Amino acid sequence: MKNLSRSIAGITLLELMLVLAIAGVVIAMSIKYYQQAATNQRIAAGMGVVSSVVSAVESYRLTNKPISSIEKVADIQDFFPSTKIPVSPWDNTPITVAGDSSNSYQMTISTTDAAACKVFAEQIEGQQGFVADCDGGTTATIKVKEGT
Repeated sequence: MKNLSRSIAGITLLELMLVLAIAGVVIAMSIKYYQQAATNQRIAAGMGVVSSVVSAVESYRLTNKPISSIEKVADIQDFFPSTKIPVSPWDNTPITVAGDSSNSYQMTISTTDAAACKVFAEQIEGQQGFVADCDGGTTATIKVKEGT
């Protein structure tokens, strides 16, 4: 009688295709998650930049200087903790700050993505005294009223 048992070595093409399909789905999901996490981190860093500018302008104002005298971010540079001008977390370009009137000023922060700009502006809008807009582009313009 012949020995009917034989050893099967290797995998079938169907098994290989199934493993590759599962790996592809996992990789696609992880890339999307990573991109969203990176965007959220930049938005949080942008909120930190806005907070540092608000603190610097408040310190500037407390030296009895009117907000309207701020023409460029260098005017308030000495009031940042490290005396370094904050930069955009998206593309490392310096932010701009200028006084609008005696009780308000505006800053601009550039982003690299219009969708991220919109989310960033929406989060800033949630803060009292802030008005933010992206104008459909990648630069967020934030207006701040004194005392926020």
